[in-house]
Amino acid sequence: MNPIDLLYRMVKIRSFPGEEREIAEFLLEASKGMNFDHAYIDEVGNFVAIKGRGDKEIYLVGHMDTALGWIEPRIEGDLLYGRGSVDAKGPLAAFIVAVSEAEIPDYLRVVVVGAVEEEGPSTGALHLLKKVSSFPSYLIIGEPSGADGVTLGYKGSLFIRKSFLSDVSHPASGNDGAIEEGLRSIERIRKLLDELNRGKEGSIDRIDMKVREITSSSDGLTEKLDLGVSFRLPLWIDPDELLSLLGDGWVATFKAKAYRCDRNNPLVSAFNRAIRRRGLTPKHKVKSGTADMNLLAPVWGCPSVAYGPGDSSLDHTPREHISLKEYLLSIEILKDVLSSIPPTL
Repeated sequence: MNPIDLLYRMVKIRSFPGEEREIAEFLLEASKGMNFDHAYIDEVGNFVAIKGRGDKEIYLVGHMDTALGWIEPRIEGDLLYGRGSVDAKGPLAAFIVAVSEAEIPDYLRVVVVGAVEEEGPSTGALHLLKKVSSFPSYLIIGEPSGADGVTLGYKGSLFIRKSFLSDVSHPASGNDGAIEEGLRSIERIRKLLDELNRGKEGSIDRIDMKVREITSSSDGLTEKLDLGVSFRLPLWIDPDELLSLLGDGWVATFKAKAYRCDRNNPLVSAFNRAIRRRGLTPKHKVKSGTADMNLLAPVWGCPSVAYGPGDSSLDHTPREHISLKEYLLSIEILKDVLSSIPPTL
């Protein structure tokens, strides 16, 4: 199967969070015709493919799930449209093809992972943290950076929920109910963030907030407001610290600290060289989103980057599409990186 056919068939498979089994089985079958030593689906549904038997291990961790919202896959000229083409089946397909085709040094063992539920509770990455007892020497996360881009880090995340309850009262009574209480709580949080962000310049160094859910209900006797709020966090504040400042009643449903790697680590250097060999200038990036890098890299403590073809501004949008020329270029860059990673850190 050629690289474009692989990606197109991956994009044709719906794989929303928690519904990745079909694409995992497709990748397992496809891997049989590729140059891997071993491939399997693990206990939580991650697709795993391994090549090489060296004592230095590198993990390439992408994800199979996509954001919600179906886009009918189609190819128009150089562009492949479809949900997940950028985030992040393009990067995962590039990983699979590059590892299959690359000349792997004798000292390397390469593990490709298509993780489940990266767009949700990061079940796949959390499973890796439990199962991988010997930490790898290198980590590449599969997320769109552009073929000439290298992502050095991501902001952290905090997702919270709270329910507000009150007795129903007549509109003319002047009594505030659950809805008013909830809206006041949001306003207090906004004022807190204004104070915390004072003097911080640029979105990477500021706390960002978004109300993700607001639902009200009443049974005629009581009224209820459910709020869901998300935050993107810079390096200078961690999720638990912010949660402690928000007041009682808020429950965290997801937490991940911000992460940024050393731009001088040997993995970044390998990408810089590979990109320059194609006549391009490497672009180092720090993203305002959050990825499995935030969970894996701090624990494993190895040189890490995120890399993959695609324009991340198209993530989760109705216009999501990827340049096939860029996708093929990223495969060549990855092959170059894999063949030139140093045996010692």
